[in-house]
Amino acid sequence: MSDDGTFNRLIGVMYPLQGISETGMRGELESKVRDDMAKIRRMGYNTVYLFDIHRDPEFGATYSPLWYREDAVEEMKPLSFDPEDRDEFEGAYGSVFGAALSEGMRVIPSVCYNLPLQWLWENRDALKRKSDGSPHYTVYYHECFRNEKVLHYTRERLRQFMTIYAGDGTFRKSLALLRVKGDDVVLNDSGRPLFVIHNDTIDRGFCYCGTCKEAWVGEFLPRIYGDVGSFNEIHGTGYSSFDEIPMPSDKTDVRLWYELSSFFAEGLMTWVREVGDTIRECIPDAMLSLVLKYPRSQYALQYPDWTRICELCDLIFMDPYPMEGGNSWNICGYAFDLETYRSISLLMDKPLIPQFQLSSSYSEIDMVPVKTPTEREVLQQFYVAIGRGARGFISWAFPPALADESGRILDEERAIKAANRILKEARQLFAASEGTREAYGQVMLPYNYPSLIRDEGEFDELFSLFSLLSALGVEANPTYMNLLGRNFTCYDAIIGFNSLMYTSKRHASELIHWIEKGGQALCGNGSLKRDEVGEELPPKLKVLSAGIGRFDFEGATGMDDPRLHSRLVEFVRGLPAWPIRVTCSGGSVISSHRHGDGVTIIFLVNNHPRETRVFIELDHDLAPEGSTVYDVITGGGLNGQISGGKFRVVVDLDPFESKALSAKIG
Repeated sequence: MSDDGTFNRLIGVMYPLQGISETGMRGELESKVRDDMAKIRRMGYNTVYLFDIHRDPEFGATYSPLWYREDAVEEMKPLSFDPEDRDEFEGAYGSVFGAALSEGMRVIPSVCYNLPLQWLWENRDALKRKSDGSPHYTVYYHECFRNEKVLHYTRERLRQFMTIYAGDGTFRKSLALLRVKGDDVVLNDSGRPLFVIHNDTIDRGFCYCGTCKEAWVGEFLPRIYGDVGSFNEIHGTGYSSFDEIPMPSDKTDVRLWYELSSFFAEGLMTWVREVGDTIRECIPDAMLSLVLKYPRSQYALQYPDWTRICELCDLIFMDPYPMEGGNSWNICGYAFDLETYRSISLLMDKPLIPQFQLSSSYSEIDMVPVKTPTEREVLQQFYVAIGRGARGFISWAFPPALADESGRILDEERAIKAANRILKEARQLFAASEGTREAYGQVMLPYNYPSLIRDEGEFDELFSLFSLLSALGVEANPTYMNLLGRNFTCYDAIIGFNSLMYTSKRHASELIHWIEKGGQALCGNGSLKRDEVGEELPPKLKVLSAGIGRFDFEGATGMDDPRLHSRLVEFVRGLPAWPIRVTCSGGSVISSHRHGDGVTIIFLVNNHPRETRVFIELDHDLAPEGSTVYDVITGGGLNGQISGGKFRVVVDLDPFESKALSAKIG
């Protein structure tokens, strides 16, 4: 909340104009835009994330589908567009800014979405290629970020966009202005405008085109290895020149696969810098962000080094889906993705803005049917993410698609009302967490290569660690990945490393800085002993790999080894503060925050249809006799009593009611 009590957290919704225009509303697009903005406001959003339209530097806006199917070989003509629609499409896009502003909302422009298919087919040397040489296709065909034609096109496309809009008063007034301070961000009229590059543009695998192959052997490998002899010594090969070394197509040589990730990151960063520099030619104080794809994505095996790329971002957007490409609600996987990117957020001291799913993946414009989420399932995303330090939200997408508990899809009016209830509760959760920092034990797998967190076995090992922590009294429900807090001097978090065998020296120095500032860490067997070149890491990290001298995985046969458990017990008991212990008879604890002499706890309580009372019990020492327990959201007091050494809070609910409760003790 701002000083005057107004809500200033970013709660936005994606507005994909291309997909909406494909419904055949020729002559009615601008009217539909106005109606849509009114509906979005009724749902409770304060920001519109506006998808970019296809632009050709020579011809202006070009009508082309948001996505298209891979139903043509490379030799066939691309999908066509009707030039007569161009003016209407441009006009409808431009009308979003004024329509949003009239509804009291702001706009975040997504820039440089995919290139018009017509341009790619005329410049096929600019196509991203797979290792077999075929064009890289996902939901459309992609470009190579190292290609000079693509870099030139990007500059001219953005300059065209800025020529049309940057001098327009309505456009400038409608831009969402954000104030960033460390890892926090709020909407503020004295802030800076934000432009975002969407994940569909940047996260679709490595490129093996001719341009990239030339850069790989002619610039990258010589810079990394110096001479081919050094390469052969490290990789056990017998090449006579760098020209003979192919770009790897799999992880047979793990080190070389990581090098390819770094190589792709460098090419992408060159393109991202072009985007930022061109925007700032017209709007000097503009901020830039990227939407990063979730680690569990099918595309994640070919991801760049996101941590390095985030150096170019003013804040970090992420794109997680609990129900991507399937029919089950995977809130556990969603929480894992949040852990990964929140870890990057903390290390880089930049805010995290996650995406949440408010439709059946892509609603009416999806190409793959996906189960529609229920209101309760959508709410789970808020409870998980706000408890993990999310500073705002962008949801996918408009129009909303929600189902009731029986799976029946709600009509539009009921879906709008359901979204309004969801966002109202999200605002309450944000209000309850203001002024606090999450104090859960942060568990983060290889943060410098998050794309490698793929195998189910790695998930199982991670959850085994959660189970061990749970046995020690730390709330560790795998459904929410909830590790409740400790209060450290500088950072209210523990980082638990499962395996960072390939940590780079740069990240090692960041980790040392974290520890010196007061951060704590749990480390797996062998983690952090060598960097990716096989060289010894600094002594401080070798101590860290043994659990800061007090906790060591060495000798344990597995995560469930009793000897490991006893070492963990000893380690945790030696930490500065014991975890907050909370139980809830009718729901789940989402997060816990220490502040001053008190504790704020966010609960999710789901009531039974025949019961109207939920009991929440806190350790007696956290709420001694005479303590006041009150609802931070409403300011009202809660009934409480001492019983059996516990402080019991009584919450009265209506049948079937589900609500978020934030209690402050102290």
